[in-house]
Amino acid sequence: MKLYFLGDSLTFGYGVPATQGWVSLVAEKLPQAQITNRGISGDTTGGMLARFQQDIVAHRPQFLHIMGGLNDIAFGAPTGQVQANLKALCHQAEFYGIVPILGLCPLPYANQVEQKKADFLQFDRIQREMQHLFQWLTDLNALTDNKLLIINYDQELNERYGAERTHFYTDGIHLNAQGNQAMAEIFLHESAEWFYI
Repeated sequence: MKLYFLGDSLTFGYGVPATQGWVSLVAEKLPQAQITNRGISGDTTGGMLARFQQDIVAHRPQFLHIMGGLNDIAFGAPTGQVQANLKALCHQAEFYGIVPILGLCPLPYANQVEQKKADFLQFDRIQREMQHLFQWLTDLNALTDNKLLIINYDQELNERYGAERTHFYTDGIHLNAQGNQAMAEIFLHESAEWFYI
């Protein structure tokens, strides 16, 4: 079984050694699967669409975990464009016989981000628009007959760890080793029925 992960720095595992990234930790727990990380730091959902054929379709995985949108919103892309890109990624996966899994990323903690960066990128706006994106994707999924597996990592981190979650970041945006461990545990729990864990 092939399982690919498509995303940005949160999928790539920016800021921790490769072996401590959450996708690598998932691979350790699923030795029966051929797992490949196609996360690129700084990527957008538009970038993921552009490399979809080369990075995903050419390798014909059975399953594809898609997570993105934070960079789009941070860089000023309209929420509607991100919605369209994520749906296009899911539809293209299904067209090629790949089962998409949609991840809703952990949101930043603005008070841990360097102040100049937080002010420039308007983190209050980012939080608000990302929550709107998450709700739209969840509501749309509820209306469709062929429902996707959606994993809301932000919600799961809050419910599982509460205030302890604030210790999961290196810079308020990217996750440390503890945060990556939590991400791996959430993925494995939420997808257990799919991968017979």
